[in-house]
Amino acid sequence: METTAISAPLTKQFLFSLPAGHYLVSNCQLTPIQPLYAEPVASIRGRQAQWKAIVAVRANGRRCHVYRSAEEFMASNLGMLYKIALN
Repeated sequence: METTAISAPLTKQFLFSLPAGHYLVSNCQLTPIQPLYAEPVASIRGRQAQWKAIVAVRANGRRCHVYRSAEEFMASNLGMLYKIALN
């Protein structure tokens, strides 16, 4: 399966331009396998609250990746997880 992730700085304008339901993942991580922020993009009604959550964990302004689904994100990161497990 080919991944079509979009990467960009996580700004409020960028968040509000994304399709609801896509999976938003920060490039910064709490641990090697746990992103600082990873959630489905909320509906337009929920975007303001989602933005507040992004700012609260300091993921705003940092690079993020957007996948079509959480499953696509997990599939694209299996190779990385395998390499971490080997170390």
